[in-house]
Amino acid sequence: VALYYSGVLRFDVEEPTRPGQDLFVLSKGHAVATMASIYADLGYFGRELVKNSRGLESILNGHPGPLLPGVHVSTGPEGHGLPVAQGLALAGRMQGASEAKFDVYCLTGDGELQAGMIWEAAMFAGAKGLDNLCVLVDKNEGQLDNPRALHFPMPAVGRRFESFGWRAVEVDATGYGSLVDALQEFKHGVRNGKPTAIVCNS
Repeated sequence: VALYYSGVLRFDVEEPTRPGQDLFVLSKGHAVATMASIYADLGYFGRELVKNSRGLESILNGHPGPLLPGVHVSTGPEGHGLPVAQGLALAGRMQGASEAKFDVYCLTGDGELQAGMIWEAAMFAGAKGLDNLCVLVDKNEGQLDNPRALHFPMPAVGRRFESFGWRAVEVDATGYGSLVDALQEFKHGVRNGKPTAIVCNS
């Protein structure tokens, strides 16, 4: 909600594949219901599709995928989304004209951070200085098969990203303001050659 309704994200509902707009990757793909509700509200597809979610005839299933307008990659709970997002960020930085360059936003969670490929992507993005990449970490101390606990505790998430050359910001995600402020700082602040991780304590 903070990303799509705050004016931070540049996107085009009418032409979701138009070059030059920012991209969003829902790495924690099991949170697709929230994304689908937002996309229906924005007009990517009709709201009636949300009512039939996960039905046999529906394009809304348990993970996001390119069948949905505005979704550029299929993701799930295995940590694949962040590696794809850092690849997209690399492409966005390589665009010649400034109006063609774009930022990439990725939502992951502390449950998904237990997948090894997340940290391979974090290491790569930091080494390549992808300062057009912003990762939001839903730090809710739970995961799909146990929403009340993590298999492995994940303390000091921000410091973990910083150790790979990232800029990390901690926000209280139970409110709207601090997250929007962090997103605005990423979008309009001075780029310092570091990707940004916003740890959303929820």
